[in-house]
Amino acid sequence: MRDSRVNTAQATTASPTAWHLLQEQLDSLMPDAAVPAALSENLTHPLVVIGAGPTAQALVTRLNHLQPGQPVIVINGEPFMPYNRAQISASIAEGRALQQLASHWQAVSSPNVHTLQNVQAVRIDRKQKTLVLSNGQTLRYDKLVLATGSTPARVPLLQEDHDRIIDFRDLNDIARIAALNPQRILVVGGGLLGIESARAVRPFCQHVTILERFPHVLPRQLDETAAKHLTTYLLELGIHVRTGCQMLHVHRDTDQLQVEFADQSTLSADLIISATGIKPRIDLAEESGLATERGIVVNDQFQTNDPDIYAIGECCEQHQTLIGSLGPCLKHAQQLSSILCDESAQSNSASDIFQLKIGQRTVVSIGNSKPLDNIRHVYVGERGQYRRLIVEDNCLVGAILFDQANTDFSGFAAAIEARRELSEADLDFFRENGRLRAENTVHCDRVICFCANVTEQRLQHLRAQQLPTAEIIRITGASTHCGSCAPRVAEALGSRSSSRQQIIAVSAAILVVTFLLAAMTNLSLPYADSWQSPWRAIDQFWRSSQLRQYSGYLMLTVLLSSFVWGYWRRAQRLRSAQQKRSVSVHMLLAIAALTLWYLHTGGRIGYGINQLLFWLFAVTMLLGSVAGIFWMRAARTESTQKQARWLRAVHWSALFPLPALLLIHLLKFYYF
Repeated sequence: MRDSRVNTAQATTASPTAWHLLQEQLDSLMPDAAVPAALSENLTHPLVVIGAGPTAQALVTRLNHLQPGQPVIVINGEPFMPYNRAQISASIAEGRALQQLASHWQAVSSPNVHTLQNVQAVRIDRKQKTLVLSNGQTLRYDKLVLATGSTPARVPLLQEDHDRIIDFRDLNDIARIAALNPQRILVVGGGLLGIESARAVRPFCQHVTILERFPHVLPRQLDETAAKHLTTYLLELGIHVRTGCQMLHVHRDTDQLQVEFADQSTLSADLIISATGIKPRIDLAEESGLATERGIVVNDQFQTNDPDIYAIGECCEQHQTLIGSLGPCLKHAQQLSSILCDESAQSNSASDIFQLKIGQRTVVSIGNSKPLDNIRHVYVGERGQYRRLIVEDNCLVGAILFDQANTDFSGFAAAIEARRELSEADLDFFRENGRLRAENTVHCDRVICFCANVTEQRLQHLRAQQLPTAEIIRITGASTHCGSCAPRVAEALGSRSSSRQQIIAVSAAILVVTFLLAAMTNLSLPYADSWQSPWRAIDQFWRSSQLRQYSGYLMLTVLLSSFVWGYWRRAQRLRSAQQKRSVSVHMLLAIAALTLWYLHTGGRIGYGINQLLFWLFAVTMLLGSVAGIFWMRAARTESTQKQARWLRAVHWSALFPLPALLLIHLLKFYYF
């Protein structure tokens, strides 16, 4: 058994008020009309959707876009308005308002979409094509879609009904946890749900421990090394992780629970969160005579054995396969909406993509995450990065990645989807740089939003139609589910802004070069030819000793700011859009420094140490400007990237003698 612990002195004590404030936010998500309103009998050919989770919401959203007049009735069994369940953990952990969970549904609501709150579907009359609800109401349907999702699958020790053993699936569970105000929590299960649950409750209590019976967390998605990196980061967040442990007994008191393990150790807690898996919710389908096995059996068109009843998401079983992650569920919704509207359905992605964003880190597993050979194609970065490629028959079939939050992994996903063939030179490049060559991802349509399977080409196509950003997001569903792709979506839809930044940066670089060429040709600013000349007031900037000191120190401040900005930019490893903005700022600082230099010297090169200082300053600026132009080129190939990196390296190398020369320059002015 392995136990990862954190110093309890570092754990923050949660106030009971924090749980109370969370409860108030939950209350605000309940609509004013808790009792469902009677539906009009004049609805023609209504589509009824049982379930209001992310899968159902995605289906209704796309149907509303493809067929705006199609009547849709949504049966929501919860008292809350339809919300984004996938973002519960992140919203709570990051302190975001829970009202934002329902913002997407409110944005797509229309008069033809009717939502019934806090009612359950209890019986399907397939002959009459009607649905009986828990409030006694009967609905008729033309087509029926079961998007009932799944229910928690507890281990035998936790199956007993107890008010301090709670699942973590929806806002009802959050409300129950908040009402108990727990300070010590055990999370049973080290998978995706267990880690998200622990991260969500950590800000509200003193101690959180994850219990996992396998040797490491996320055993289905990660290898042992990536799991160690994740465990270390969880420890930094104040979350204990205990792996390889086997629970024997759970002793229950009124306000306390005590877990006994096979090694005779024990842990006590105020609350146990069960996060050991899920199973399809198929009870309504079974009672209605629909074909079921592990899930509701459907064909390629998502039809059950009743051609007017469909099933999608976690509740269905297609080709003897169940799904349990958000991405494939949303693809089901996308495909079924196309089928119902008689449009061609997009094919499912061949690559399974798992993504977990927790705090400032992202864990990604793409395709086949289990190594197929003994060759370790691994990159370990200086900032705790871990990246591993899985190669079969020289083709890229999978990857395991642990990196900074919002890192763009779409190039890896595109290459895996295309099963790119990698040479030894390609693998050597990866092991050295942690990324694929540009040639390995060229001609691949980047997937921007893995959940909704939205590609960069599709976003740019909609942008070309002059649609607003909000409308594009509503149509595609990009960034509205787990939320981790929001920066990539903003970058893809901000192409005009990026182009403006590129023009600014390149123009600034050209202006810097022009300044330097003017100085190198000894194009100096003249002195006034008389005391009465209006130019006399201006030439004081490079004639007056006091003003020259002011401009000199101001120039030194700008140069220091530019140096700090450039160093920060390199250390942060910013995304492409952020890089373009930061390069633009860097170039504007360079223009400010050159302007002050002209005011300081009047464009005169000088002699001795001043001449040496000028030429080193000029070469540094020139190299930086040319490197900026190379970097900001729209079509960056591997060769242009190499040239830009080489120029940047020389640019930084030329900076190091400058402080010594500036110090000599100051000493000479004041003391010699």
